[in-house]
Amino acid sequence: MHPRRSLGSRLERRLGEYFRRVTPDFVEERGPGWVSYRGSRSIFLRKGPSDAPRRGIYLRGACDVPSLFMLAPIVIDELEGSLCIRQSGNGVSDARSDLLLQSYAGVPEDFVQEIRERFSLAKEYFEPTLLEPTFDVPDLPVEGPYPKTVIVLSILPDLSRTVYRHRERGYLLDPGAAWLNEMARFRDLSFVEWFKETFEPLGRIEVEEFRANYRRLIPLIRQETGSHVLMLNSLEIEPFDPTHDYSVRNASSASRRRRFNLTLAELAEELEHLHVVDVDRVLKEEGVEGQVDFSHFPVERMRAVAFEAANILRGIGVL
Repeated sequence: MHPRRSLGSRLERRLGEYFRRVTPDFVEERGPGWVSYRGSRSIFLRKGPSDAPRRGIYLRGACDVPSLFMLAPIVIDELEGSLCIRQSGNGVSDARSDLLLQSYAGVPEDFVQEIRERFSLAKEYFEPTLLEPTFDVPDLPVEGPYPKTVIVLSILPDLSRTVYRHRERGYLLDPGAAWLNEMARFRDLSFVEWFKETFEPLGRIEVEEFRANYRRLIPLIRQETGSHVLMLNSLEIEPFDPTHDYSVRNASSASRRRRFNLTLAELAEELEHLHVVDVDRVLKEEGVEGQVDFSHFPVERMRAVAFEAANILRGIGVL
């Protein structure tokens, strides 16, 4: 017999006390007519019979996409069936649009093996997992796989990530920030020299390449998965930035974010099944006080972003 605990959450305030069980691997919660599981990278919510409609939301991108985990308590009243939200384990380092297209085109196994021997990369790096029609939920006791009803992407990888191109074979690589920090300490000079000789930096992607890549990527996603795509734009301003006169300062970061946001809005007008979650507007309306920077925002702001996404999902008939 497990104790009933008061969690003080928004969900509890709406539904009253509920049964909660914590295991080493996941948290189980139950209330009137519903059950929920929360794992390290997944959330599952079911309301009603087990054979009711199944919806899957697949998150791929940066530190902003976990905001969509907040959907579960927001939609519980209207949900009929099940909703499973899963975040890709690869993180931001393989979420830039050119890397996503490269994985779809395919990378030779001998190159993959060579790179894996030298870099600590996620298991599915170089694999076209984004374009698979379903996803498994290994961290929860959920019968899978789940369909990718919706894929959630972020503008942040294209805005901020730098990639490197193999000088001879032309394949792209983003080693990830943690590896770059290690290399910066110059613990292995021979490895640093090898990297400089083998790869050339390409820098950040330009806005027109971003546009061209997503003109290819969104139809591919629809073709391969049948999914709708929600894409989070970026807060344009920088919280805590005291600058009031840009006459003596380079304003490139803020203007770059604005150009990318405008381009994303144009793409959404052009491409069917692409929908923009307007993070910039939501955060400005909520206020950015206490926010670390333009790409990291606190839990309360995540909830506001999830409300915006929920409205989009209602509009396209997913909810």
